[in-house]
Parts: sequence; structure tokens; C-alpha cells
Amino acid sequence: MTAEREELAERWDEAAARVANVLMDGEDACFITLGDPLLYSTYIYLLRALRKIIPDLNAVTVPGITAFGAAAALTGFPVGEGREPVTIVPAADDLGSVRRALAQGGTVVLMKIGKRLPELLDLLDGERLLESSVFVSHATMAEQRIETDLRRLKAEGPEAGYLSIILVHAGK
Repeated sequence: MTAEREELAERWDEAAARVANVLMDGEDACFITLGDPLLYSTYIYLLRALRKIIPDLNAVTVPGITAFGAAAALTGFPVGEGREPVTIVPAADDLGSVRRALAQGGTVVLMKIGKRLPELLDLLDGERLLESSVFVSHATMAEQRIETDLRRLKAEGPEAGYLSIILVHAGK
């Protein structure tokens, strides 16, 4: 796990080379991921790197259940109603994009929360949106946690945001 673009590209290229060797030997390969492979997944970068090595690669991508879809099902939270927009925002780097999404209204899906959890809770509290939000971490896993009262999370450290989603009904 690193934010260094060059290092990430190097790692993806290395992984793709190993997978390409298996494929070129006539074997099959499978990449298993949590959630959907084409939504904020390492699979995207591995597939892109593989296609540089094997341009005519016949990859079959099986859709998965998105983390926010699992969170919605676990909490009974309607993701899209009527004509309200649904906005997915990776919250790990930029709270400005979260503010803009909340101002737009509809449902806002906050992903990639990580260490930003305390800041996001403060932002939602300031916008009076804590009551219209749900939090799910480690959806469908043994350590799954569901919070419908996000104030309970304020006493916790930022590590509580790892593998978590916040669904927000941001209004009109």
C-alpha cells in the first residue's frame, strides 16, 4: 500500500508479468477481489498492465457486489429514489469533493474512508447529516460493523474507517 504512483505502476507491471507468464504457458488465472472488480479495485490496474503485455487478452470479468450495495442491503438504506442523483465519492484524499457531492443532494456514497473518518464525521455533523447516514465496515465479513447512530463513532480512532462505507441521504 503506497500512494507513490511510480511505485504502484512498477508493482502492477511486476504482478502482470507473473500472471502473463502463467497465461502464456497455457494456464488460466483468476484474480479474486472484495466488491466489484471494476470499482476502486486493484483488478483495474492489473488488467490494464496485463493488456500492455498481452494486447489480445481474453479476460472475463465477473461483476461482484459493490461494497455500497452490500452496505445498503445490510441497513435497508435506499441508494437511489425517484430522480435523485447518486454520487460515489472516494473520501480518502479530498474533502472538497465530499462537500460538493453533499451540496448536490440525493444519495452520497462515501468510499475509501480510511483515516479520514473523524474528519468526515465532523463534516457530516456540521451539515446536520449524521441522522440521515449509515456506516458499515467490513461488510459481509466476520468483523462486520453497522452503525446507524454515527455519533458513536466519534469516540473511536481513525482506524475504524478501514474497509468502510458511509451512505448519506443528503436531501434535495
